[in-house]
Amino acid sequence: MKSSASSPAAAPAASVTRFAPSPTGQLHLGNARTALFNLLLARRAGGRFILRIEDTDTERSSAAHGAELMQDLRWLGIDWDAGPDREDARGPYRQSQRGSLYERYFEALEARGRVYPCYCTPLELELSRRAQLAAGRPPRYAGTCRGLSAAERASRAAQGHTATLRFRVPAGERISFVDFVHGPQSFLSDDIGDFVIRRADGSAAFFFSNAVDDASMGVTQADVQKAVSGIDKSSILAAAGALLDSIKGIFSSVFFLIVLVIFMGVDGSVFNERMISRRPGREPVLTALGTFALGTRKYFAVATIFGGIVAILDGVALVILGIPLAIIAALVRWSSPGPVFYRQERMGLDGKAFTVYKFRSMRIDAEQSTGPIWADSDDPRATRVGRWLRRFDLDELPQLWNVLRGDMSLVGPRPERPFFVEQFKYSLPQYMLRHKVKAGITGWAQVNGWRGNTSLEKRLEYDLYYIENWSVTLDLKIIWLTVVRGLFQRGVA
Repeated sequence: MKSSASSPAAAPAASVTRFAPSPTGQLHLGNARTALFNLLLARRAGGRFILRIEDTDTERSSAAHGAELMQDLRWLGIDWDAGPDREDARGPYRQSQRGSLYERYFEALEARGRVYPCYCTPLELELSRRAQLAAGRPPRYAGTCRGLSAAERASRAAQGHTATLRFRVPAGERISFVDFVHGPQSFLSDDIGDFVIRRADGSAAFFFSNAVDDASMGVTQADVQKAVSGIDKSSILAAAGALLDSIKGIFSSVFFLIVLVIFMGVDGSVFNERMISRRPGREPVLTALGTFALGTRKYFAVATIFGGIVAILDGVALVILGIPLAIIAALVRWSSPGPVFYRQERMGLDGKAFTVYKFRSMRIDAEQSTGPIWADSDDPRATRVGRWLRRFDLDELPQLWNVLRGDMSLVGPRPERPFFVEQFKYSLPQYMLRHKVKAGITGWAQVNGWRGNTSLEKRLEYDLYYIENWSVTLDLKIIWLTVVRGLFQRGVA
């Protein structure tokens, strides 16, 4: 197979780095750290540091946030050679003002046959994704509209169907790039799937605008943590590599190799801005640059104390629940021959697998014919007692043992099976962020109804909200809602 992304003949003379925030809120520690590292990298090499405002999210972006962001950066002593207030020939440096440039690139890619209109509705895409997951395949675009004829496209347009624009990922090629942390990387193009570069409303998707801007602005080292938004980044970076290769083929005068930089956190994981709590004031965030280590120790001290209290309460709960647990165990054994407990591998903190314990609610041969599938409230594999246990989530009670062992917490994102994690992380780039905290017996998503075979996107949204807004009060609220709603709402965790 040939390589679809190659280095240019000559590298640029000087480094060019950039900081590209979205003006949707106040500056926080993740922003400041990214800007500082990019500035230092450019200055060490005698290069340029540019500021680009990515304000294409019209609903959340505001000029006030953008102005405050630049003020805060200067307060920190971080200045730039080009930006919204220092325009040059490579600007403008606000993405909302670069629409005409994106249109030229769209037209050039269309002329080369590298893109095509996609008329699939959100419902059709969701059904296709679920079908692939059910078949045990990683979800990616199935290519439904890839081979439509001109007549078929005209017919769909005449029926009023709006179209996105998808990038036609070349088949059977290898996409290669250099990661400053992990070294040379290489992925098969067949593992990516055609992705959207222009939304149905005509606006440029993040993949496209980010790649075009980095290339046209002469960026030589680019931090991609915003694009990755999680630990697993292979499919995202490979897709970006394929897109950049096409841009190179059209506009070779403005393209050179984009060297990808991943800034790492103190624990060796990707340092993601979503992992830093947003503060209402500006000064605490700026001060945090000098006291980050101290603040981290304080946070983990609080978490450790609270975790110890939870473990003690968990032990007390096991003693109190001893008789009910024994009764449930007897009912499980009476309803179906076989073991009382069901063991299953799940993925927990930092992506490490562990064994989760549950009361067995299904026949012992339940997955021999189906393989791993999501449980459902009307699961025909469930036993009579199992259905009752699932209705009130009593099958989860043995996971108190997982809490005592330190595998789980009472509250946190529900752990998923590694089989499904391998699939979800490709379709939901932020999915792996769930594993930055301990998994829980119950969680914010579950008490809000997003459980079992429901929307993965909504479950992820609520899990990330919990991670970003964690507090002892929120944990207690979730525990209370679990007890109250568990008595009235039926579902599967």
